[in-house]
Amino acid sequence: MEVKVFVNVENMALFSCPECKTTKTADVSRYMKYNSKVSVNCRCKKCNFRYHAYLERRKYYRKNVHLTGSYKMAESTHIRGNIVVKDISRAGIQFEVQKKINFQEGAVLDIKFVLDDVNRSLIKKQIKIISIKKVYIVGAKYTSLDDYDQLGPYLLV
Repeated sequence: MEVKVFVNVENMALFSCPECKTTKTADVSRYMKYNSKVSVNCRCKKCNFRYHAYLERRKYYRKNVHLTGSYKMAESTHIRGNIVVKDISRAGIQFEVQKKINFQEGAVLDIKFVLDDVNRSLIKKQIKIISIKKVYIVGAKYTSLDDYDQLGPYLLV
């Protein structure tokens, strides 16, 4: 079993045992010098459960979701479609489109989607595409991090 462990800016990671949910904070700075994926062997001191932890180095926490929305090419009203948001963070988004897309990396889109929070908050963002995988999966970053909307509080839950 491999679990993802988020590493903060001080190179500290919070490990949580998948078996008993006991948590432990540890300094993982010695592993941050490697550019490749880092997986460490772990053993819970409480229940003795052994597992592998993958150290996630992203600057912002990424939350897995399944949210519906839509996109529109920023310069064109004709290029538009529906999306399913797969994961989101404070800096970017990954989504899936239902049909072959007509844009490339670097394209700017306007997107909107509804959060599955209590208020069903509408999020509107402008994004820049940074990757396209398997024709239907798109990775993008927000063109501005200055927007203060419901996305911030949503990611904390």
